[in-house]
Amino acid sequence: MNLDLDALAAAANAIAGSALGWEMAVRIGQSLEITDALWELVPVVVAAGERVDELTAARAADLSPAARGLDDASRARIRCLGDAFTRGAG
Repeated sequence: MNLDLDALAAAANAIAGSALGWEMAVRIGQSLEITDALWELVPVVVAAGERVDELTAARAADLSPAARGLDDASRARIRCLGDAFTRGAG
């Protein structure tokens, strides 16, 4: 099968308006696919946020990436400092 690519390009341009218009239409379609996929993550993000909101501040801090690098003694010392600061502020 021999395709006349110039004729095919001319037909596509006639349908889309121009090569730039065609490219923009394709890019917009791709962007909408990504945006649609991101919207599917919204319930997951909301549920994760609600779970974090249910944690005490001390528990949320213990689960943080920074706290994972601490040993138990350091974590206990920092938690005592935080508790003392909280009592002093209240």
